[in-house]
Amino acid sequence: MVEDTSSIANLWDHPEATVATLLAGYRQHEYTVSDVVEACRHRIEQLDRRGPTLNAMITLAEDVAAQVDAVERSAAEYSELPALHGVAVVIKDNINVTGLPTTGGCAALAELIPSADAEVVARLKAAGAVILGKSSMSEFAWGTYDTQNSIIEGYTRNPYHLDYAAGGSSGGSGVAVAAGYCVAALGTDTGCSVRAPASINGLVGLRPTHGLISMKGVMPMNADWDTVGPMARSLDDLAVVLDVITGSNQTPGPYGGALAAGSSRRARVGVLRQLADPEDTDPGVVALLDQAVNDFATAGVAVVDPVATDVFELAFDAFDWYLRFRFDLDGFLQEMRANAPPHSLAEVLETGLVLERYLEPLRASLEWPHLPPQHPRLTQMTDIRDRYRDAFSGLLERHDLDALAFPTFRFPPVLNGAMGDRPDSSQAPIGSNNYYASLTGFPALNVPMGYSELGLPVGLQLLGPPGSEARLLQAAHGYERHTRHRRAPAL
Repeated sequence: MVEDTSSIANLWDHPEATVATLLAGYRQHEYTVSDVVEACRHRIEQLDRRGPTLNAMITLAEDVAAQVDAVERSAAEYSELPALHGVAVVIKDNINVTGLPTTGGCAALAELIPSADAEVVARLKAAGAVILGKSSMSEFAWGTYDTQNSIIEGYTRNPYHLDYAAGGSSGGSGVAVAAGYCVAALGTDTGCSVRAPASINGLVGLRPTHGLISMKGVMPMNADWDTVGPMARSLDDLAVVLDVITGSNQTPGPYGGALAAGSSRRARVGVLRQLADPEDTDPGVVALLDQAVNDFATAGVAVVDPVATDVFELAFDAFDWYLRFRFDLDGFLQEMRANAPPHSLAEVLETGLVLERYLEPLRASLEWPHLPPQHPRLTQMTDIRDRYRDAFSGLLERHDLDALAFPTFRFPPVLNGAMGDRPDSSQAPIGSNNYYASLTGFPALNVPMGYSELGLPVGLQLLGPPGSEARLLQAAHGYERHTRHRRAPAL
């Protein structure tokens, strides 16, 4: 077992390009894949169920030694190491990994074991990644501010302050990266579920353009909005993972290459102050946004502050889109019919193995009688979606912008249980600004913006037009290097 006193320990706190640093170390024979993976497993052993008990992992892979052996043997076939050779990755527990349960965070599905990898996981493995296990998630991804499920007891805990929430629904993936269990992790993002844990755990996290990344082998929540998204400690690492899961066979791929080349022209960012209104935003978050504006300018990014649109007068009910959950989940479970039951949401609820806090939305979806194409408000819903798309596209074009910038949340992270289990703080303000990218399908990137008074990370979101992932990464890269906001939690 490699202890954290080894040189490998420095990788956990490396400010940037951990993947590149790892690959350089492998080439120079400073350590082996086995050394690095064992160091990751040691951190999980020390931090997840003992010590701070972060509760970030649901299942650990039992075939890690075989994966390591296969990675080391296959490397001999290449003149250059694959893009993620020996890179430890954690996968959210609604994404299929061969031989590991896909529970969706629900005890009713503890025996649902896929016989094939999700396409994104297959691509990670082909690029040399080692899958350490499956991360904790809010049950069936119904979470924004915290992560709780019926598989493991208690909440996933924020490594920066253990009493506080880790974000949802991909909270386990966020904590796994922040705490150094792995180099990167995959989550899924429907309403916020990559960007929330990235913001709250001091990470970069991307919700890509809807449809960019394959959802084959991924348990759905709302197929109109669902996407897989990566989280990492730096944009360089995120870009490599994004290249791999989008199917690039180049090294570097288009996203890593975009960062290496730098921007072909000076990036331009517009500040959407309407999503940081002082009357409905924590003063500390407003101050961090003000500082971010200055930091972007210092990093060479042109800032237009403010920009505005009247589209926010157009209200929409996100839950209208989630009413299709039963149809999407039932389709996924029926595809997995060779595995253990239950095979439908109705059968899941019949087991009684669902947290009470999620019963209301699950029952509402179960009782919803309309197929998605026959939703009685579909015309109104799609009209609102299109008007938001047009408004954001027009704003970006009018000011010649690469991205719109605003806080990911208007308030700092909340206490675990603050939205129901703690009577002293049952109305904790959240202030999520995440539904806009979900509704439109536009890509959105979270980057660290600083810390609250309690030392909890706070994120900044950059939203761009469809297909603009490379431009978002470029716009954020200089800011990241200038500010170096990310610091490791004191565990």
